[in-house]
Amino acid sequence: MNGLLLGLTFLTRLPLATEAPTPGDWGRAVRWFPLAGAVVASVGVLALTLGSLVWTPLVAAVAAVAAMVWVTGALHLDGFSDCLDGMHCYGDAARRLEVMHDPRVGAVGAAGTTLLLLAKVALVAACVESGTGVAAVWAACVFARAFLPLEIALGVPATPGKGLFARLALEVRGGDAGWASLLACLLAAPAVMLVPSMGVGLLVGLLAAGAATVAWQASWRARIGGINGDVLGAAVEIRELLLLAAMGTTLLG
Repeated sequence: MNGLLLGLTFLTRLPLATEAPTPGDWGRAVRWFPLAGAVVASVGVLALTLGSLVWTPLVAAVAAVAAMVWVTGALHLDGFSDCLDGMHCYGDAARRLEVMHDPRVGAVGAAGTTLLLLAKVALVAACVESGTGVAAVWAACVFARAFLPLEIALGVPATPGKGLFARLALEVRGGDAGWASLLACLLAAPAVMLVPSMGVGLLVGLLAAGAATVAWQASWRARIGGINGDVLGAAVEIRELLLLAAMGTTLLG
C-alpha cells in the first residue's frame, strides 16, 4: 500500500487508502504525517481566511478550529478526552486503561476538552491579531504531527501486542522519524519566510512542545506502564496549543 495514502487517511477524513495495511506500510506512512498536518492546516486556513472577510478575528478563529476538528474527525480530541478521564480515575493501570477505552466521555474529559477548544480558539485569534494567523496555524498543525513518528519509534506500548500502537511500534524506526522531521521543515519553511518575525516564536514553541512531549510520555509510563494511541493523540493537541501560544505572543515577535 502507498504509505502516503495510508498516512493521510489515518490522520484525516480523506478516504484515500482502501486496502488493509501490509507489513512495513506503517513505517512508510508515518513519514507523511507532517503532510497530513498540512492538509488539516489548509482546511483551517481556508475557514480562517473566509471568516476574517466576513466576521471578527474571534469568530474566524472559531470557524478555523471547527474546520480542523472536522477534517481530523476529532481523532486527537478523543484521545485527549480519554486521557483526562483515565488520569483522574481511581485504580491501577488496568482500571485506567479500562476507563480510557470506554467510549463514554466522563465529566473531566468533557470539561477539559471544552477548555482546550476555547484556549485554541483564543490563541488562533491572538495569532491573527499579531499578524501571524495563517502562518502560525500552518506551522502548528505540521509540527504537532511531525513529533509522532519519533514518539512511536521510542515509545513503550502500554499493552504490548495489543492495539494499533503496538503494531506501529514494531514497524516504525528512527529513520522514519528523520524523514518526517525533514518533510515538516520543508513544509513549514514558506510560512516562516512569509512571516519572518514568527521564527523566534516557532523555535520557542518547538522547544516547549518537545519538553511537554517528554513529560507527557513519562507521566503515562508511570500511570499505565507505557503509552497508547490516546496518549499520542492527546500529545498532538498539547503541542498545537503550545506552538500557537508561542507564535501568537507579541513578546517573541
